[in-house]
Amino acid sequence: MIGLGKYMYNEGFTYHLLPLKPDTAAQPLESTNSMVMYNNMMNKFKYGNMKTASYLDHESLTMFYPLISRLYTNLAENLYKEGHADLAKNALRKYNEVMPDIIPAQEVAESSQPDRFRPQGHTPGPAC
Repeated sequence: MIGLGKYMYNEGFTYHLLPLKPDTAAQPLESTNSMVMYNNMMNKFKYGNMKTASYLDHESLTMFYPLISRLYTNLAENLYKEGHADLAKNALRKYNEVMPDIIPAQEVAESSQPDRFRPQGHTPGPAC
C-alpha cells in the first residue's frame, strides 16, 4: 500500500487512514482504532439472523463468518492490551450473541484462524 499500511486503522469493516504515530510493534493493517471499532461493532453493525439461521450459504461460511470472527478477536485483544478488559469482555459477549453456536463446516473455521489460536499439536483438516 505504498507505505501507508502503518497509518491504516481498522474500525470494523473499514480501514481509516489516520495521521497518527504508527505502532511499530503492530503489523501493517493490524492496528485498530479500538474505541471507534467498538462502537461500530457493538452498536452500528447489524448481523441479521446469522445466529439463528437454519442455513448459511457458502459466502456466509467462507467469507463473512471468518471475517467477523477475526474482527471481534482483534477488537477484544486490542481493547485488553489498551487496558479496557471490561470492554473486551463485552465485545466477546456480543460475538456470542450474534454469531452461530455451531459451525457446520469445521474446516472453514480451522483454515481461517491464525496458528496462535490453535491448540498445541493441532493439525488442521483438509481444506474444502
